[in-house]
Amino acid sequence: YAFPPRLQVLHPTFSGILVSLFSISGFMAAKLSGMFFYIIGIFPLFGLLKEVFCKKIAYWGILAYVFASRILLLACYGLRESHKQFVILLLAFGIILVYKYRNHLKGYITIGAACGLAICTRNDMILFAVALFLICAILAFVFWMLKPHHMVIPLEQENVKAEKRADDLLKAAIKTLDSFAESESKHRLEELCRKTRYRKN
Repeated sequence: YAFPPRLQVLHPTFSGILVSLFSISGFMAAKLSGMFFYIIGIFPLFGLLKEVFCKKIAYWGILAYVFASRILLLACYGLRESHKQFVILLLAFGIILVYKYRNHLKGYITIGAACGLAICTRNDMILFAVALFLICAILAFVFWMLKPHHMVIPLEQENVKAEKRADDLLKAAIKTLDSFAESESKHRLEELCRKTRYRKN
């Protein structure tokens, strides 16, 4: 079988591409496929450690990953363990991105790609990937529902401040008009008294 019914499509497809490109045996292609996914697992592991800790810890984590003999042996056997390991690292990295950068698409794109690869890697990853995808979808919906409320509160505060400013300006204008009217009426009263005195004289 090109695609055995007990195996998901990622490992056979990638190994078949290597066979067609480099004209090598199937077993060698399976080994190269495992080594390739072992090597690219460095990138989600580095991103995960950098987001959780710092760059220094990330470099030490990559060093430990590269020299982990058991993980390296699994990659050299031509099995699907390296593919599963890469997908798990990508899933963990995607969850951290969704949590830290909830308003950006990069976390949701990463978790979506990781879930798709998980379904194509092993049967035991399907339920795990679907559960994580649903969790991230619920988180995205909750973040989307909460976002307008965070926008409304400052707007309401700005409206209250604007209304207060308008009230203060109105009170100042009324006070100015009152003082002007008072001074004007006082001026007219004095003028009227002068005229009355002039007529009496």
